[in-house]
Amino acid sequence: MKHGLRWRIAATFALLALVVVAIQTALIVVVTDAQEEEFIDRILTDEMSRLRDSYQALGLVAMPNGQQLQGYVLRTSDNVANVPSHLRGLDVGDHEIFRDGREFHVQVRDDSDARFYLVYDATRHEERMSRFRFKLLIAVGCIAAAAVAAGYALSGVLVSQLADLARRVSDLDPAETGSRLAGDYRDEELATLAAAFDRYHDRVAEIVAREKAFTSNVSHELRTPLTTIATSCELLDQDETISGKARQRIERIARAADRMTALTQALLLLARNAPFDERDETVQVKEVAEDVVASLRESLEPRSIALRLRVPDEAEVRAPRPALHLALSNLLRNAIAYTDRGRITLEYRNGILSVTDTGRGIDAADLPRIFDRFYRGEARNGNIEGSGLGLAIVKHIADRLGWTLSVSSESGKGSTFNIEFPPSSRFPHT
Repeated sequence: MKHGLRWRIAATFALLALVVVAIQTALIVVVTDAQEEEFIDRILTDEMSRLRDSYQALGLVAMPNGQQLQGYVLRTSDNVANVPSHLRGLDVGDHEIFRDGREFHVQVRDDSDARFYLVYDATRHEERMSRFRFKLLIAVGCIAAAAVAAGYALSGVLVSQLADLARRVSDLDPAETGSRLAGDYRDEELATLAAAFDRYHDRVAEIVAREKAFTSNVSHELRTPLTTIATSCELLDQDETISGKARQRIERIARAADRMTALTQALLLLARNAPFDERDETVQVKEVAEDVVASLRESLEPRSIALRLRVPDEAEVRAPRPALHLALSNLLRNAIAYTDRGRITLEYRNGILSVTDTGRGIDAADLPRIFDRFYRGEARNGNIEGSGLGLAIVKHIADRLGWTLSVSSESGKGSTFNIEFPPSSRFPHT
């Protein structure tokens, strides 16, 4: 699971604070424990000095016999049984012994004919230290939680400018060149990053400007000869000396010029990412399909392909006519190119426009990339003519207009391309 920069900064801050507090806590525990040990040893040493001085001066000594401090003296003439068995084997020095879950500090000293034993019950000290350690552990947990909260709050301040920069970058219009980001940030790192975005945006804006100029020039250069063709066809159509067959050819040329003009305008709008002027136009699907089929009849004549059209007369969609014509034309051209014999079916049902062929199909390895620009999968039966742009154009149109484009295919058996229109654009609604 990926976490944002703010959470990583907060976690780092909290971890650092936790490490520092843990080290301080460990030092406090060690120092406190050492002081407890030193305190107990001082009590035993002072009491042992008192006992030995009293014994040397008087020869008699009253040994302590309290809950925490007990003393024993073993003279040469005394019975060893006067000393508890767990103390008898201890040498002269300081000792720590454990009995029945309790801790005892023991000092053993010799003085002429006597040996002194002082036993201090340190259980209360250890219990107090355990409670102290537990409280420190709770404090460390509270500090860790506070560090996480403080780190998250501080990290919000640290990344707020970065989030603002990301928002402003996402709102940039590639075609605008006047907006600058670098001057609005004080931190050197953010200013450097913003300056890099400014330079990149300038390059993108320059590319967009060149592309717009290019598409405008191409559109203008195509519009002039197309207008000339259309005008010439109108003049020829008025010539009464032209035969019927020639007149039919002129009409076909005129229709082709009209389609070319509409398609050129559609491609221009797609290239500029501009809205279609006829977006809310309601078009008859069958009329557009018949127009596309009529324009492709010549490419079907040399092949043994039956073209079936199954579109209800009442089927209508709200869409730009040139865009629908261009998408359907490219799907049918693709089906014809990859079908040597058999049939191609163009069908509209329940808001889905389908183009199904019985051609060569698409290999599974090619399916993920068939809508990429200039991508052409390897044909199993020879090379297929084309630029690899047809399906990419259909995909671009579908994405722009909110259509759902899908494909299913089996190698050697054929393919089906589906365009599903949004329910709000279907008439009648289905």
